[in-house]
Amino acid sequence: MCRPLFNHRVLDLNQRYPTRRPMRLRDYDYRRSGVYFVTICTYQHVSLFGNIFDGDLVLNELGEIVNSEWLHVAQARTNVLLDNYVIMPNHLHGIVIIDNENDRVDCTRDLAANGKRASTLQPGSLGAIVGHFKAAVSRRAKPMGLDGGRKIWQRNYYEHIIRNEKSLKEIRKYILENPARWSEDDLYDG
Repeated sequence: MCRPLFNHRVLDLNQRYPTRRPMRLRDYDYRRSGVYFVTICTYQHVSLFGNIFDGDLVLNELGEIVNSEWLHVAQARTNVLLDNYVIMPNHLHGIVIIDNENDRVDCTRDLAANGKRASTLQPGSLGAIVGHFKAAVSRRAKPMGLDGGRKIWQRNYYEHIIRNEKSLKEIRKYILENPARWSEDDLYDG
């Protein structure tokens, strides 16, 4: 269920370096009301947030900051609710609910003259929410030396739009059981 974030690259012969393929659903407005499953990984999948002992996660100081800032996501935004989540040694799984009272987001102002969506991050979008969360963790960790002088987060994140109750139940179960299955996880670094 947990997938590495950048396992696909597209080679553009006009550039010196490969470019990342977009991970988001094309033409989907991530500011819309919806239920989203996100996985946010540490840089190079290094275990930074604590350890699993007998199927239970024991957070360290940085893990406690991650937990605090994750909970703050919903406190800071009236249109965001958090459902099940789990912090693992090197990633976080969580369900984010964006609930806009007036879901008629004006997308037309974000379109370029050629009809394509602007490439900048849209305020209130899932990407902006995740970006603010990651930045808040990094801002708190750096002065305390908890970042070890290196990046905390991998660029980007994995997301899945939850479209029905069955999928929501399966993902909730996956999140709750994740610590007990840590040694079987794709991101296990033990």
